[in-house]
Amino acid sequence: MKANTPGSGWGNDGKDGPNDPNCSENLLVKHFLSSERHYGEFRRPPNGQTKIDVCNRWAAFINDFGVQKKRSGKDIQNKIETIEKQMKLAYDWSNTQTGIGVKDGTLFGDFDECIKEHCKFWFDLIPVFIQRAGMKPLATTDDILNRLDGSTDNDEESAAVTSIAMTVLMAIMTKKY
Repeated sequence: MKANTPGSGWGNDGKDGPNDPNCSENLLVKHFLSSERHYGEFRRPPNGQTKIDVCNRWAAFINDFGVQKKRSGKDIQNKIETIEKQMKLAYDWSNTQTGIGVKDGTLFGDFDECIKEHCKFWFDLIPVFIQRAGMKPLATTDDILNRLDGSTDNDEESAAVTSIAMTVLMAIMTKKY
């Protein structure tokens, strides 16, 4: 099936056509990526399995729904990587001045609309993806500098950042980095 053939895209290949909510993309997000357990299984495959083994199982599940375009494990892995990139870009955007500028809804529409332009599954996936260090580092240079300046408010966060800051400073001082 060619890429521009109806039913060949990830969002329009449901058994009942383009309006079928059970398209490959929605099934992948709903059943696997929005689940901490399943997404964790992809990120760290169990029992000597590989990511492609996990993706092959997920592809079989999606294909069993009768989607018009059968997906391979490699297709699933590529799609996950694409969604991860979209989520990272959306997260980075949401934490910039641009992201903050639309939160009140006065300039470019409301924040929810804008963030979904970066990743349409933002609200489905952020609870799971935000826990990954690749999405949001445990501490940034700003966190460390703010802590050293005494400008954090949260005691628990402050203690965690202090610990990280001290580890980083010790590594720098002993050149173990």
